[in-house]
Parts: sequence; structure tokens; C-alpha cells
Amino acid sequence: MLTKQPSRIALALAATFAMPAAHAFQFDMGESDVKMRWDNTVKYSTMYRVRDPNAAQLTAQIASPAGDGNRNFKKGFTSQRLDLTSEFDITKGNFGARISGAAWYDDIYMRSNDNTSGITHNISTGSNQFTDGTQDAVGVNGRLMDAFVFAKGELGNMPGRITLGRHAVIYGETLMSGSNGIAAAQGAVDITKAATVPGAQVKEFILPTEQISGSLQLTNKLSVGGYYQFKWHKSPFFAAGSFLSPNDFMTDGAESFLSTPGGGLFARGEDLKARDGGQGGLQLRYMSDALDTEFGVYAANFHDKTPSAAYFDPVRGNYRLVYQEDIQVYGVSASTVLGGDNVSIEASMRHNMPITGGMAIVQAIPAQWNNFDNKDNPAYAVGNTAHVTVADIHLFQPNFLMKDGGSLAIQYDWHTVLDIDKNPAAIDSTTTKSASRLTAAFTADFFQVFDGIDLSIPVVFSHDFQRSRVFVGWVENGGSLDVGVNFNYQNTWKGGLNYHRFIGKHGTSIGAGSFDQTLWDRDYVTFNVSRSF
Repeated sequence: MLTKQPSRIALALAATFAMPAAHAFQFDMGESDVKMRWDNTVKYSTMYRVRDPNAAQLTAQIASPAGDGNRNFKKGFTSQRLDLTSEFDITKGNFGARISGAAWYDDIYMRSNDNTSGITHNISTGSNQFTDGTQDAVGVNGRLMDAFVFAKGELGNMPGRITLGRHAVIYGETLMSGSNGIAAAQGAVDITKAATVPGAQVKEFILPTEQISGSLQLTNKLSVGGYYQFKWHKSPFFAAGSFLSPNDFMTDGAESFLSTPGGGLFARGEDLKARDGGQGGLQLRYMSDALDTEFGVYAANFHDKTPSAAYFDPVRGNYRLVYQEDIQVYGVSASTVLGGDNVSIEASMRHNMPITGGMAIVQAIPAQWNNFDNKDNPAYAVGNTAHVTVADIHLFQPNFLMKDGGSLAIQYDWHTVLDIDKNPAAIDSTTTKSASRLTAAFTADFFQVFDGIDLSIPVVFSHDFQRSRVFVGWVENGGSLDVGVNFNYQNTWKGGLNYHRFIGKHGTSIGAGSFDQTLWDRDYVTFNVSRSF
């Protein structure tokens, strides 16, 4: 980094981690049936770029809308972050409430960066400065997470639960990488966390949404559930100019699109966001004793949480991001135990789905700027798609390689375009009708390696096949590999060290016909340590 100074979080770290070991605060209410619990976690994490940007890559990205994240960081630290998470729960009998929040401060993004080239997509700052939007997204900020009340009881003789407020709901059987599954309908996700925490599961990165949800156990074999959301939220993404940002114009903090240095500059206009209403879903689940299998049936209506397109207006010289409304998903699932493994399959169809894989996502719009929308009259391709997800979890018994056993989770995602209802000419012709992804997460466990300390060794592999016509960011025959070591000390101190390598044919930029690995020179190492009290 250009500006070297003592880290502002050093004193906070010293004060926090020097505190004596303690666990969650549980309040003694005497004879009352009121129970209260307050949990807090402080986490310090770093990310370190293992090599300088490739010179040829930087040169090629001069004319690319994807270069700021590479230009901004030389070999060295790309993140030095302090996180605080606080959770408070209270229950009385069958009633309860929960509120939680998160706050963070990343010293790296609150000072200047390494980009001295003068080339940037920022229009409010110089090339060696992060935009206010990027600093708000990843520098210093906070987020309300859960904020809900719930009640449990019986309707007739049928047990049920209703929850009102800001909370998360997940339907289906998707384990990892939730974009292909039914769970994609239920809420925005923390894409940064999903991409940088190896093997993270959907339940770990889906974000709470203002909604009402409920479930009812109709019989001991059959249950029904539903939800309706009052608010639409977009999925937070790698901020513009941050180390892993895939492009400089479609992310948080993005301000403009520079076609080439000295060429056309499109300023970011007001995004065409989805409306708050209209998102909800139902599920029906049945447990078959004869087949030892649980089946599920699902239906939901949702709005896209990531940009479906970017509308460019060459007359006004600006652009805006567009989020598709009213996508319908209908699906079924089954989960069982086979040979000791937990096995699940999920199949679904989506109607009114944006078909914007590749760079059909960018539309050059002439004078009809105001005629296009994100529902009835889109400028991008819209159609019907089919999705299948198969997952397996295998537990290993202790052996000479794994002292205390381990686990292997595998998920295979496949999707295809069934037909195009609107704007078939807008699709990227270099994409493939069908595409798939394989994700595998292996963990070897070693308990009590030292007094009170458990260790685990995770290895996570992800690989994309074909050129997705549906999802943006697909890497043809590429992906990533993570290898690390984690520790857990009495469930109070946790931490880990991890190496991440990007895999795939080297590429320079996202663009029509490009499905290469554009992050190939950004391999990194992460370290984190957290303490709960």
C-alpha cells in the first residue's frame, strides 16, 4: 500500500483478545420461565496477495472494465479486518425474540491503494483512492441481521410456528453454492462470504429479510410452510476496486464504465431495482417410512438479487443496473440415507428467468432508454430454465490418515435453458445451452492435538463446466482450490490459515465470448482468529 501507518485496529485487538476466557452471557431470572442469552464474537482476519499483478495482465486490462481490483493491490495485504457480531435471544414459554447485528472495520480500504497508473473507473476520486461507496461497503459499516419475534403452539392438534420480522428462510436441499437451487428464491446472499469462506453452506451466507413465515405439522409425516416478504434486498457483492472485484461497473461503489482510456465514459445512473412486494413461497414436506425418504414440493415467486443486466444510454452517457422482477420457481426434492451417506436431490424449473450469462448482460440501448424495464419489457433475454442439484455427505471413520475421522461433502449443479420467451437475439451466442458445476469439501479432524485444542484440515475444490447461458461469472473448465488448517480451542477461540488458488485458462477480462479465469494472478492466503464471549 502507498500509505504506511500503524493499524488502527491494533489497540482494539489487544484489548479484546487479552480479556479472560468467557462464554455467552446467560441471565438468571430465578423462578421465571424467561430465558435470555447474549452472545458476542470478535474476529480479526487478513488476506495476503501472494504475488504482484502480472504485467501483461495489467496492460491487457487497461481497456477492460475489470482492472481496478488488480491495479489497486501489489503483493501484500489486501485486507486487515475486524468484525464484531452480537446476538441477543429471549424466550418465555412458547414465545421469543431475537436481534443480532454485525459491524466491521477494514483498515486497508480506509487509506490509499497501490494504483499509481492514473487509470481507474472512479470519477469521484483519484486512481489510488477507493470510492465512498466502496469504503461504505467494505471499509467501515454495520448491518442489522436478525430482528424478529416468534410464537409456537398448536392449531387443533397440529404443532406450528410463526415468525415475524427480519429473519432467513431456506427451502430445498441445496448444500453449497445456492444460486442453482430453490434457496435462491428465499433471500439475498453475502456473495463475498460465499466466495471467500471455503466450503461455506447456504445457511451461512443467506441474509435475513423482513418477512412473515410459518410452518404447520399437519400429521406426524406431513408438514406445510410458507412465507411472504415485505422488502427486497440486493445481494452485496465485491465492491468496486476491492481485491476480488470481477468488474468495475456492476458492483457496490461502482461509479462509471470507461470503454477505453480516452474513450467513452458512462456515468452510473439510478439503478432499476425490484419492487419490495411480490415475493413469497410455499413448501410441502412428506416423510415416507416405507422409502425412508423425505420428499418436498415447492413454489415461489421472487425478484433477482443480482443485476440481470446493465442498460447503457449512449445519448445521455450513463448506465444503470437492472434487477428482474417476478421469477417463478417450481421444484421437488428428496433426501435419504444410502450406505451411511446423506444423499439429496433437488429439481426445479424457473419461469421468466433472465438469460444473461456471458456478456449479453450488457445491452447497448439507443433512444428507447425509457421504454425498457425489468418486468414486462426487458431488453435482455428472458425464458424458462431447468435446474438439478445432487448432494452427498459422507462421514469417515477414524483411520491412519484421519485420527478422528472426517467428512466429504459433494454437490453437483446442472442447469439448462428450455426456451427463450423474449429477446432471443440478445443472448450471448458463445454460451452453451447447458452448464454444470462440481463442488467438493473435504475435512480431516484431529481432536485434542493439544490440551483443549482441536484441529481440522479442509480442502475445497470447485470446477465449472461449459459456458453458462444463465449465470454470470462462469469459468469454462476452471474454478478454484483451497487448502487450509483450522483450530478450535474450547469453542471460545477459533481460527484458521488458508491458501486459495484460482484455476483455469488465463484471461484478461469479462466480455462477450470470454469464459476464461480473469483472477489467475490473484491467488491469496487468508488468516483469521475469533473469540466468542
